[in-house]
Amino acid sequence: MDEERYQEAISYLQEATRRTPSFGEAYLELGICHLKLKRFEEAKQTLILAKNLLKDKSLKQRAVEILEKIPEEMERERIREEEEKSVKEKVTPQISLPLESKEPAKSGESLTGRLVKMEGLVNFREKAKENWRPAVRQMKLSAGNWLQTGEDSKAIVAFGREAVLTADQNVVLEIKEVAQETDGTIQVKTEITNGKVWSLVERLKTERSRYEVETPTAVAGVRGTAFMVKFDPETQSSRIAVAEGEVGVQSLGEKPAYVILKEKMATTVIYNQKPMPPSVIEAAEIAEWENWKQMIPFSELGVIGGMAEMHAMQLQEATRLVRETGARLKGGKKAFEDFKVFQAALQQYYRDTGDFPAREVGLEALLKNPGVKNWNGPYVDPSSNLLDPFGRPYQYRLKKTQKGLQYVEIRSPGFDGITGSEDDEVTAVFPERGTSR
Repeated sequence: MDEERYQEAISYLQEATRRTPSFGEAYLELGICHLKLKRFEEAKQTLILAKNLLKDKSLKQRAVEILEKIPEEMERERIREEEEKSVKEKVTPQISLPLESKEPAKSGESLTGRLVKMEGLVNFREKAKENWRPAVRQMKLSAGNWLQTGEDSKAIVAFGREAVLTADQNVVLEIKEVAQETDGTIQVKTEITNGKVWSLVERLKTERSRYEVETPTAVAGVRGTAFMVKFDPETQSSRIAVAEGEVGVQSLGEKPAYVILKEKMATTVIYNQKPMPPSVIEAAEIAEWENWKQMIPFSELGVIGGMAEMHAMQLQEATRLVRETGARLKGGKKAFEDFKVFQAALQQYYRDTGDFPAREVGLEALLKNPGVKNWNGPYVDPSSNLLDPFGRPYQYRLKKTQKGLQYVEIRSPGFDGITGSEDDEVTAVFPERGTSR
């Protein structure tokens, strides 16, 4: 089985290097795959190429370290083969050994979570409401177990070779389900009630397999991707962002709704409301995922195939994605910049006046005093026309979360001008922490 997985990864990586000869990271992963299959000469040549092409210092150093270990691996393999040959020569023909157990493996018992890396304060408890105690690296995690990370702390959990979950600081995480069946079907479900997690999921082998991350307002499910889920208990909102692959997001409540997030897209979900239309992922989130990738111990976990596949898919689909989303992304970038300005302005307006502008005046209140006490504007450049990238006024709405916290929704109906269609750009602005009434 291992050989099949690495061989599959090699085919994707070879295609990636053929299309982009300067793809140093692909050569690095390709060299690792060759090494796992004991193809020492191929590994050596490929890793030398990777070392010469890679610009990232940490990745370059990784290639050098693996190269240095190849002679040791070759010697270890030579000794193993000699010992194996010696054992075979000593076995007499009269001895009959069972080649394979006929008893089927039990369903749902072969997959557990494992805490493969931790920094700072990480706590564990077996069940809800039990006392927290310090977690231990390499400890097993089963359904019903909980993890908690402290301030400036991190944790990485592996679910076999199928998935990796990274927990940022101040995360509270419950493992709701983790199981694997004899046909390779896996069922992994986690829930976060605070903080942010990233997940990297291998391509799932069966239609019944699922990997889900749930929050109190949304469920995100995948079939092979890298994505982030963040939940803010104060605003009761979830943010889901996709770095690589594709994610299905379902809102929770009386009328659940569903949206598919493509690569480099994100959404926000508030309880009992439809997910906001997908918008372009923030550059800071992409950078955050790149940093997490450097921390995940891939060589220890063997989670390579899915990564290789995703790199190849990125190259194969790049032209199509640019062609299909070019116009929308251009507008999205402008809207994203406007949203940042509006967020800062509306939060300052709230600090000064104790409330958001009324629906009737909307964003105009950032330019002219609508007759409210303590107005101290203008809060945006006086030359601002408050129009979206396509020349239409931004739509302004006041809404409330399930807990009654008021927030502002700002929307551009996108390139097609149709409110509620797939190319809408939407953001939610909440009062700053400690300022809400």
